[in-house]
Amino acid sequence: MATRPRRERALAGYATYGVGSKTLSSYPRVVPSRDFKPRLKGRLASGLRRERTRRRWTQEKAAELAGLNPRHYQKLEEGSVNVTLRTLERLCRAFGVDVSQLFAV
Repeated sequence: MATRPRRERALAGYATYGVGSKTLSSYPRVVPSRDFKPRLKGRLASGLRRERTRRRWTQEKAAELAGLNPRHYQKLEEGSVNVTLRTLERLCRAFGVDVSQLFAV
């Protein structure tokens, strides 16, 4: 007699949802992929870096003109923090560009 792997035995009969015998894994995934967040952060980070280097500014100067803490600006350029709409507006004003230019590839 062939035995099923331990994980299959543990989940057999438990992971049902709603009507019928469909297991949870056979339902379509409802949660959107988390892949898009890093891409947006990365696009913003590269846009900030591109605009800053185009003007030959240091990170400190860019942060000062945008009214941001230099460490926070550095993290934005790294793509390691989320940006608020207020911060995005400040950055656009400091660089004198439209928001679409910061996200352009």
